[in-house]
Amino acid sequence: MLRASLTAIFGMLALGVVLALVTYPSWQLAVATACTVAVVPLAWVAVGAQLSLFAPGAKAGQHPRSAGPAVLAVVLLVIGALMFSQAPTG
Repeated sequence: MLRASLTAIFGMLALGVVLALVTYPSWQLAVATACTVAVVPLAWVAVGAQLSLFAPGAKAGQHPRSAGPAVLAVVLLVIGALMFSQAPTG
């Protein structure tokens, strides 16, 4: 349920950025679109990696590896938001 809801939220965010790119094309919105669209499948993977830590028999060495997709998703969202805020409006 958590995976589906997060993916749906990021999917709606990506759809909004794509619509903004179609309405007012610019290179900033193109970069923001690429970043936010990449976050949608990454969110699915990141939540699965985080949830696997709570499985019985999970090893302590899995913690740093499972943080990678989540950190990458946050970095992509920050870059996308920065580019979106810098984009010119018609």
